[in-house]
Amino acid sequence: DNNNNIYLGGLVGGTSTATSEDGNNYSGGSIPGKDNLAIAKYDTLGNLIWFVSEGSGTSGTRTEAYGIKMSKDNSKLYVAAYTEGMTEIDPLDAFA
Repeated sequence: DNNNNIYLGGLVGGTSTATSEDGNNYSGGSIPGKDNLAIAKYDTLGNLIWFVSEGSGTSGTRTEAYGIKMSKDNSKLYVAAYTEGMTEIDPLDAFA
C-alpha cells in the first residue's frame, strides 16, 4: 500500500490466532479441522496490524490465498484464491 505495509496470504489449518507486538490477539475465525484462507497485514517493521481467516465451513475442503493486490487508491485489497467445494466469503471489515 502507500505506507509500504506488507500483506501476506496463504493457508492455515484449524483454529488460528495471531498476536500483535502490542499484545492484541486476532482470532482468525476459522473452523477447527479445516484449511482456511488467511491474510495478515504487517507494518514496515514487521509488526502485525491485523489478521483474518475465512473458510468454506465444509468438512474436508480447502480455501487458500495465492495472490494479493492493493488498489492504487488504497481502498480495496484484491485476493486471488483457490477453493474446494462451495465457498462464500463476505467482505471483511479488517481491511483498513
